[in-house]
Amino acid sequence: MPRVYEICGDESWVNTDPPLNRYWCYFGGILSSQQDADFLELELQACLTKHGYVEEVKWNNLYHLNLHIYNELVDIFLNNIVAREIRFRQVFLDRAYRHVPFPGRPTKSNLDIQFHVCYQFLKHAFGIQYLPPAVDSFDKILIRMDTHSSQKHINELKKYVERIPMHLGRTDLDIDITHVSSHWHTRIGLCDVMIGAAGFMGNRHHHKRAKEQRGMTKRQKYKVDFAKGIYERLRKLNKTLRDKNAFSWFESTSFDGDALNKFQHKIRFWKLIPNSHVVDHDWQNKRREWDGSKHVDQPF
Repeated sequence: MPRVYEICGDESWVNTDPPLNRYWCYFGGILSSQQDADFLELELQACLTKHGYVEEVKWNNLYHLNLHIYNELVDIFLNNIVAREIRFRQVFLDRAYRHVPFPGRPTKSNLDIQFHVCYQFLKHAFGIQYLPPAVDSFDKILIRMDTHSSQKHINELKKYVERIPMHLGRTDLDIDITHVSSHWHTRIGLCDVMIGAAGFMGNRHHHKRAKEQRGMTKRQKYKVDFAKGIYERLRKLNKTLRDKNAFSWFESTSFDGDALNKFQHKIRFWKLIPNSHVVDHDWQNKRREWDGSKHVDQPF
């Protein structure tokens, strides 16, 4: 019988109004067999049932009253990545690397950029060209992404994604993509939590202050503590799985000299830098608290 794989994921931190976020257009997702995805979902759902939690699992729904539930969900998520054939991937853009468009090409909207990055994420981040050869005529990859309001872009993405096997020379793979509600797919919600934590820390939202505000708010405090907890767990996993001490949420994971690791590594991060770009040093100045208010967004 054909193997059935699943890729599922979500996006976050796509803003268009100042102050801009330095790290933006995040996508996070997992690749696994359909069986392992189902096992993960069952464990996550059992946790929610145990705690009587009925809200959608996502970064913006994190509050002090449900911190213990979210910490337990993250532990289940990461433990399954280690124990099963599940791989987590995260891609994002960095405004410090400003795209220089080719002459005569139309300017892309932020929505265009978002779907362009999503396509690159699905095509390259998981290393699907290194999946084992199909045992029969073909194997199936089911892609489930969170719902989106732009039907035009959904249709365009579907058209391009279904051609990925041809572009990668893997005509033994058949890809089908659908957009589903993350409310009913907790594993997608956990992807949102993971990229939400990274974006919160990278964009220094715990340093932001309202007028006359002194110190962090209560929500900033527990969110930064929660995000730091995820970072520490990922750092320890990186040491365990790859024997690497160096770990960053905001730089690309190395291949260790072997492109096959795009598939083999359990956890990978990818800062997508345009081929044609200039460096905006203002964004890289870590001695000041940048907030994006002085920057004009340059389309991808």
